[in-house]
Amino acid sequence: MTELNSEEEHDQRLHNQLKKMELAAKYGAYFNDGESDIPVNIEAQWLKNIEEFEKQFENCRRIKIREFIGNPTFKPLNEIPSEEIENELIDILDFFELHSIVVESVAGVSDQELYRFITEEFMDVETDYVRIEGMMHHFIYEEFHPNDEYDVKNDAEDFLSSLFWLEADLVSHHVAKEGVLDANGKPISNQKMKKAITDFRLSFKSFKRPMLEIISCKLAGEQAEVSIQTEWTGIMDDKSPPIHKSGIGNLKLVRSPYGGWDVYQAIVPGWNDA
Repeated sequence: MTELNSEEEHDQRLHNQLKKMELAAKYGAYFNDGESDIPVNIEAQWLKNIEEFEKQFENCRRIKIREFIGNPTFKPLNEIPSEEIENELIDILDFFELHSIVVESVAGVSDQELYRFITEEFMDVETDYVRIEGMMHHFIYEEFHPNDEYDVKNDAEDFLSSLFWLEADLVSHHVAKEGVLDANGKPISNQKMKKAITDFRLSFKSFKRPMLEIISCKLAGEQAEVSIQTEWTGIMDDKSPPIHKSGIGNLKLVRSPYGGWDVYQAIVPGWNDA
């Protein structure tokens, strides 16, 4: 890509700002305030792609995936020897990527199941008929076949990781809105647990990234319980020695009405296990 001189860069930056204002007014697009770190010519192409997407999306139709990729035919799963399924799946995934579609499993389903899903279910899924060079349509197997155990473990780890090495207001998003319990099983408000999280964070200057290892995960309908081996080190100030804690933490979660799982009770070594 051709480098711009200072005057051309200045003009392009102004043009980009005007294009952002136009996209915001016409399509409701939102852009962060302040200057972007992206080179202005790359940002200009990005804004052009956004505009093209909005134009196509405004009047696009819904079509089945099989039509989107040209109505190909694939081998039935029962006709593929088990030792060949991996290569057949790779070929299909490569074919889809050539047609701007990515299909994957975040929980790691078997090659056989992913192949079955793609050839027997996914082909009849509808998508927006939008084609822009470089833009991919991304699909996750678990969006069609939710994996509760994977989601529970992931949300439990997010809660603890955020508690120790991210901002307190982020971890608070994992707290259930209702039915919250303290470490002794007594009802408390959502705000009280959030305050306990904030107070814990504010009492330390920094944390070393904790060691977290899930020991068990039990599901019962809309609730779940996770035990996690936890080890962490916190620095309170420059004069005090580091505080080191380890032990088994226990989180109880409830399915969120907004997707995922929320923590309604947390017992964490060194935080609220006293």
